[in-house]
Amino acid sequence: MESVSKNNGLYKKIINIQAKVLGIKKNQTGNTGKREYKYEDLNSIITMLHPYLSEAGLGIIHTVITDERGQYICQTIVFDQQDQVGVFCPIPDVSKALSSSNLMQGMGSAITYARRYNIKNIFNLFSTDDEAAILTTEPITEAQIKTLNQLLEKLDGVIDMAAFYEFVEAGSVPEMNKQRANQAISYLKKKVKNVGQTS
Repeated sequence: MESVSKNNGLYKKIINIQAKVLGIKKNQTGNTGKREYKYEDLNSIITMLHPYLSEAGLGIIHTVITDERGQYICQTIVFDQQDQVGVFCPIPDVSKALSSSNLMQGMGSAITYARRYNIKNIFNLFSTDDEAAILTTEPITEAQIKTLNQLLEKLDGVIDMAAFYEFVEAGSVPEMNKQRANQAISYLKKKVKNVGQTS
């Protein structure tokens, strides 16, 4: 992450959002021609982040620039009224892999991927594969329940509990299956760490 920030106020806002924000569900299906894969689309990421950005007074802009070698770079800038922080992601050259009729569409997809990658990097977002968790029937363990309750207690008042349970698709901790509980524990540990950075 490259910073052109004059003070750490912007970083505190970003870390605060990292502590509050939920993960992203893979809600779209792509196809390489050989296999299908799931991913989260840019619109769902922006929609999820928007209330947190608005509350913090932050905006996001994307630009495409070139480096000294002519490599296209997607630059994503998060800013407030005083500061800005930028991250960069190389955009692959798709001209040799696609026909001229598909070139612009392919370039657009590559730029969208880079935007999505940058935003996930800035706000420390992780994705969850819902199908894998849904297909798991192994029940949650007592140790997982204990760990989750301890983590949730530490995050009381920090995260939106209703949104959290919606994200893990359960009405309470004991209703989660084992894999969903593992995902939730991983997510909550990151949030506890981020909360510690803001205190």
